[in-house]
Parts: sequence; structure tokens; C-alpha cells
Amino acid sequence: MIHVVCRQLGYNGSLRASTNAEFGQGTGTIWMDDVACTGSESSLDRCLFSGWGINNCGHSEDAGVVCQARLEAGSGLTPGLDHTRPADVLVRDWAQGKPAACDITVTSPLTPAILAEASRRVGAAAEAAENRKHTANEPICAEICVPLAVETYCNWGEEARRTFTLLATCLAFGSSSFRKARVISDMFGRLNITLVRAIARAILTRNVIPTDFN
Repeated sequence: MIHVVCRQLGYNGSLRASTNAEFGQGTGTIWMDDVACTGSESSLDRCLFSGWGINNCGHSEDAGVVCQARLEAGSGLTPGLDHTRPADVLVRDWAQGKPAACDITVTSPLTPAILAEASRRVGAAAEAAENRKHTANEPICAEICVPLAVETYCNWGEEARRTFTLLATCLAFGSSSFRKARVISDMFGRLNITLVRAIARAILTRNVIPTDFN
């Protein structure tokens, strides 16, 4: 059933079902009970159920679903420019009714322009990369600009940390605090492994220390 509901709402996947009024009890008539779906139905009313308004349950048993946000490659910042790289992801319904244009940027604290500041303050290169992305994209971006900057030594920028922490928390919704912390830790661990592998390939291919690439 959860797949049918999430698809009907416009999402591209479902994460889990909720029971016992996890999101709060409804009011008024309970219209559907004993719902049975195959998963191929185009809408919930195409599933088998007892009949409209026929039920033997209360609102304390209200059901819900947690859907997966729609992700699309390519942020579509402005026509005529190439924003179809795999690193650019559009997350619909992110905040304030607007989608988020997430742009992953890898930067090196060893570049001459930031080396002095990076030697004094951890995360300076990632912060500078975030600021550059905001300056370049916000004037032409209809979405919420979310630069996900990371330094070549796997130090993630503040916005990236907040964004990935929020995504991990959503994935672990309803779980214990320990489980949420584990999901967040696993997410950053996997991201860092992917980053290290990409940097290693870049060094082996180019035989140079990478500066900025996105």
C-alpha cells in the first residue's frame, strides 16, 4: 500500500509505513479500512477495501507513510549551461515549498588563493567554496541553492554537514537517537570513502595533486 500512496502523491519511492497514529490522530469519518493493494494500482482507491466509510477501527489506529524525496540529476540552474553532472541533484519539496539544487564541490586547501587562511582555520577552503557557489548560482537559481563543499582531506563544509545530517535523520525517522547517530556516521563514512577513491583516481590519472573540481 505504501508504494501506491507515495506514487499517487508524486514521490518516486516509499521508505516505510507508520501505524497507531504515529503522526497524530485524524478526525471525522474513517473512509477506508482493511485496505489491500498489489502495488501496481494507480491510486489508493483502486485497491481492495471494505467500502467507503465501512470500518471497525478508531483513529488511534490511523496509518501513514514516509515517502522518498524525488531526486533528479541536473539542477537546471539556467538554460544554455551544462548542469547535468551527476554531482548536481534536485531535491523537490526541500523547504518553504521550494526544491533544493544541491551541488557537490570538491576543493583543496592547498590552492594558493586559500592556503594562508586554511593554515589558520580548519574548514576555510570548504567555506570559501560554499560562498563561491552561492555568489554564482543564487542570482540565476529558482531553487534553494545548497552547495555541498568538501575539502580533499574529507573535511565537509557546514552546509554539507547540515544537509547530510538532515537527510540521514529523515532516513532514520522514528528510530532511536543511537540509530540516528549511526545512520549519520555511516553516511559520512561512505561519502568519505567515495571521495578518497575519486581523489586517488584523479592523482593516478593526472599525476598531480587536484585543486578544485566539481
